[in-house]
Amino acid sequence: MALLEREALSAARGGPSGSRVRISVVVNAESLHTRFLPALTRLTGVAFDLHQDDLEYTADLLRGTAMAAATAQHVAVQGCRVERLGAMRYLAVGGT
Repeated sequence: MALLEREALSAARGGPSGSRVRISVVVNAESLHTRFLPALTRLTGVAFDLHQDDLEYTADLLRGTAMAAATAQHVAVQGCRVERLGAMRYLAVGGT
């Protein structure tokens, strides 16, 4: 997996005259504001166009706008693959 990651990043950085490759990603608001941005900052030399949408609709943007998406869909969009990122448990709390 690490080898694939290095190869992909190397290819992405190899654009004309060292230009940054732009990758369009769509993610839901909660993930974007909590854990997604810190993960992206670890990828140097790549520029991201971030789109925000509800998890139920993010896969729709893979059909023309985005190259990657965090989605609630279990079936891959044509030309894509699905990788489970994990699960989150929510605790409903209320205050006065």
